[in-house]
Amino acid sequence: PFLTLTTAWRPPQGLPLFPHFPFPYLPPRVGCPPIRLHTQRATDMSRQTSMAQLETVEDLSYLPTPSDDVIVTCLRERFMADIIYTGLGTSALVALNPHKYVSSTSDAFLQKYAAEYCDTSEDKQTLPPHIFQLANNAYYHMKRTAQDQCLLFSGETASGKSENRRLAIKTLLELSVSAAGKKGAKLGTQIPAAEFVLESFGNARTLFNPNASRFGKYTELQFSERGRLVGVKTLDYYLERGRVSGAPNGERNFHIFYYLIAGASAEERAHLHLVDKGTYRYVGQLRAGMGPSQRPTDDAIRFEQLKGALKAIGLSKRHVAQTCQLVAAILHLGNLEFMIDRNRDEDAAVVRNTDVCAIVADFLGVHASALEQTLSYKTKLVKKELCTVFLDPDSAADNRDDLAKTLYGLLFAWLNEHINQRLCREDFASFIGLFDLPGPQNLSSRSNSLDQFCINFANERLHAFTQHALFEAHVAEYTAEGLIPRFVPHTIPYFDNSECMRLLQNRPGGLLHIMDDQTRRAPKKTDATMIEAFQKRWGNHSSFKCTGAPSTGGSANGMGTAPSFTISHFNGPVTYSAEGFLERNLDALNPDFVQLLRGEAESAATATGTAGTGSVNPFVRGLFNARAIATQAHPRNEETIVAAQQPVKPMRAPSTRRRNTTRRGPMSPGLAADIVEEEDGDLTGAVGDGSPSAGGPSAVTGAFRAALDTLFATLSECQTWNVYCINPNDAQMPNQLEGRSVKGQVRSAGLAQVAVRCSGSSAVGKGSVAVWEVKVGVEEFCERYGSILAEKGLQNGEDRERIERTTAAFGLAESDVVLGINKVFLTQRAFHRLEDMLRARDTDEQKRNREREGEIVNPISDPYAPYPATMTDSREASPFVGGAYSDPYGTAGPQGSSAALPLVSHASPFQRADLYEDEYGGFDERGSLRGGGVADSDFDARSRYTSADDSASAFGSESYAPSRNMFGGDTKGGTRGGPLLEKEALAGEIQEGETVEVLKESSARRRWVTLCWILTWWVPNPCLSYLGRMKREDVRQAWREKLALNLLIWFVCLCTAFVIVFLGKLICPTEHVFNSSELASHSYILNANNVYTSIRGEVFDLNTITELHQRSVSVVPSKTILKTYGGTSADSVFPVQVSALCNGIDAIP
Repeated sequence: PFLTLTTAWRPPQGLPLFPHFPFPYLPPRVGCPPIRLHTQRATDMSRQTSMAQLETVEDLSYLPTPSDDVIVTCLRERFMADIIYTGLGTSALVALNPHKYVSSTSDAFLQKYAAEYCDTSEDKQTLPPHIFQLANNAYYHMKRTAQDQCLLFSGETASGKSENRRLAIKTLLELSVSAAGKKGAKLGTQIPAAEFVLESFGNARTLFNPNASRFGKYTELQFSERGRLVGVKTLDYYLERGRVSGAPNGERNFHIFYYLIAGASAEERAHLHLVDKGTYRYVGQLRAGMGPSQRPTDDAIRFEQLKGALKAIGLSKRHVAQTCQLVAAILHLGNLEFMIDRNRDEDAAVVRNTDVCAIVADFLGVHASALEQTLSYKTKLVKKELCTVFLDPDSAADNRDDLAKTLYGLLFAWLNEHINQRLCREDFASFIGLFDLPGPQNLSSRSNSLDQFCINFANERLHAFTQHALFEAHVAEYTAEGLIPRFVPHTIPYFDNSECMRLLQNRPGGLLHIMDDQTRRAPKKTDATMIEAFQKRWGNHSSFKCTGAPSTGGSANGMGTAPSFTISHFNGPVTYSAEGFLERNLDALNPDFVQLLRGEAESAATATGTAGTGSVNPFVRGLFNARAIATQAHPRNEETIVAAQQPVKPMRAPSTRRRNTTRRGPMSPGLAADIVEEEDGDLTGAVGDGSPSAGGPSAVTGAFRAALDTLFATLSECQTWNVYCINPNDAQMPNQLEGRSVKGQVRSAGLAQVAVRCSGSSAVGKGSVAVWEVKVGVEEFCERYGSILAEKGLQNGEDRERIERTTAAFGLAESDVVLGINKVFLTQRAFHRLEDMLRARDTDEQKRNREREGEIVNPISDPYAPYPATMTDSREASPFVGGAYSDPYGTAGPQGSSAALPLVSHASPFQRADLYEDEYGGFDERGSLRGGGVADSDFDARSRYTSADDSASAFGSESYAPSRNMFGGDTKGGTRGGPLLEKEALAGEIQEGETVEVLKESSARRRWVTLCWILTWWVPNPCLSYLGRMKREDVRQAWREKLALNLLIWFVCLCTAFVIVFLGKLICPTEHVFNSSELASHSYILNANNVYTSIRGEVFDLNTITELHQRSVSVVPSKTILKTYGGTSADSVFPVQVSALCNGIDAIP
């Protein structure tokens, strides 16, 4: 017997009901009606035949009658056969999370889809739908149309959005990264490393997902006109900072805390004061939230990988050490305890464990007494007067948690900005964006609040955007072009969440607007007044409900009357608690934190002649940069901060088109370089620039909505590709699909309606297509495809007639090439067919494809994959045996070994956690940074966070020889800038036991070395060794190269001077030439003593000639000759040059 779902839906002839579902019965999800279950015995063989038929359905739009039940049945049959991807039209994909390793995501399959992309033959076989194929199609459209693309990943938590996003990036890197040794090749390792860094600091284990994203991520892959990857930019949206101070029961904090605790070496643990088996309040027991198959060593392995990833993105050794030190400071900060001690302070709480406070203060670069005072007191502005509030132990603990969240939020923003500074480019032609949000939130262990509201609002916004793009955006254009109702029906019924969006963001009067207004008017307005405003404005709305709203301005009393409100989102209703809502919406940062760690403004310190307050640790001080924190100054003293806030907006903006230009047409790639502009504005205008004149902190919801407005404005200009991710079961078990849960996800995403929209069956019959990815003008179509149309005999006739005959000539369906009034609409099938014929004739394209086929031998490596890369497609054993599934970053081989696995390409494995040493300075007695005099110099105006010196690339420019530990060797008495110890290794020096990889010297390098020796042979090595004290061969070679460069520069300078000074005179010597006006000035009338005449280009002194002529023949008076020929030409009188016949008569030199 097996289970079969029984509903009101009846399948057509031969189509089965639901088969067996191996899952325990769970209560129905919110918003999903319960489904009755009963058992029956399968005796009809036609059912099995139909099941096999559904398994072969590769596209849900091919289903004859798409419905929620039929779609779930189809997905289940394919899922049980390990087919996790199903098409949904040509621009969308449905992906189920297998919760295990499947061979279809291996590198071998990636190469198959890359080969499909390169294949331009007319008889090529199309592979099944896959995330690789969808991403390749997006890249194909971007490269052939020069139009920006975007992949949108939607789905609930644990549905596999992040993994599919990683796979999409991987295949795009495979197609676009330059070959090894060429410009841009490093991006193949830097981008996966950057993704892993952000994942380590922004993801956490939850009840439903071992690697849940706790922030929204928008990534732009930037490409050149030739389709080569040149840069990347990542924007973070709403990091869940509240998790830092305490994760929900059964869940874990951010990954980085566990990585550091488990992976730090003994020396690093001693420096960071990490206890081997201690318990930290912010992480609880080290095994809390750990899955049944997860090994304790996994976190240590990931920490090793994290250090390799930080190196790959160019983070300096000093910054890696300071980052780990700050994470440790946050851990210790959570262990601070407060009490009332009348002997020490009669009014405010004091720190109970002062030794832990000293450690935290040391790591933050402040005095312990100053830190304790900041945590025990709080400064507030009351009617333009500063007041000090004495905090009790509970309030001081809340203040401590706020500081921890602030430090972590600033650290995360700094890391993301550092990555953008390293990898982002401004000069690119087009981009492919990838947008991934945490799944919709509806907590059961605690009440939902602002964090869940913002994430759900973003998901609601994303759902509305995708639905509008599929069902509404095309209506006006299709109607104007005559495609409706010929190919597309007037309307397709679908679930429209526009009313919920109006409820949320209507202005004025929407929930977000009311929240912001109430927040700005606090403390006059409270949570209760906010609920009252909600009820008054939206009490009768179908998607909204208030509970516990008091009739007066007083607070609600009792558990049953606690103020809350319920919103019916697209995936079901969610109830939010209003308690503390306005305070969280303000997200005010304690200004005492800024005063403690950033200190006085530089101008104030200069005016007072003091060094200013603040942290002596330049890294911590730089995190509180004026551009990272929006502040409000006291009205009477601009140097006194009374309010502060960390902006919720990302530090950069998505790339957009110029506002004063026409949007680039899809078939005009030549315009790519003319109208792309990356607007990476600092967005400081919205959040304040941190100066005292800037406005006060803004509300979180309003700023978050503004950030989403900017993002979706960019997405609206892109061609979108949708990936609907589905979680088959809540238990994260492989080979199990919970029908009720999947049906709820299918229904909330509206997949049945999307399938109808993509099939076009309502318009012109089954099998037709109602989605056209490309549109082009009639004349442009004939011009672009004129050559291949001529091959089919379509070179004559009117343009519209030739286009109408295209479908038959190329064997395409009628709906593949649709001629509108002014435009031609092409399906993906027709577009690829026509473009592939052009690609086959493009010699450059074929050459690049051959090069890419050669690069397949060494594919892009991804050491951060969730499953071991060593698994082969033929492996049949379950990856869960031996804990392979619990190794989500591919460090363990088939037997669980991590030996000799390189962290990055071309780097030897680092067996210890001492990859980095502090080469910038020492530490004080406790080992923390105490470098005086460099507080602000490390953070100049060129960067929001990082100076060029501190963040100098560590890729290929520094030696990463293993040192004692990343924090320096001697923790007792190391001094900043002090001399190296006698046994301390120099930079680049090979130590005993060190494994060094010898890379082959390139031919260009050999030629350069030969030239250096030719130019510097006259300086013998013994002179350099003894006189120059250059004992090492590499140092002597570097000196010779510098000398050779100087000689070449001086040689070029001498050549330039010779050309300027001497060459001109040698080629063109100076000659005195008379022009007509100068000759005329030497006439008899103007100058009787200097009369000149010209004869066949030569000038003669006529006074001298007449004197000789008069002595020999006195027939013609000399005065007549002078008047007649003075200042004029006498060419007509002398047929031959006179100087050639008459001796003694020469021209004037």
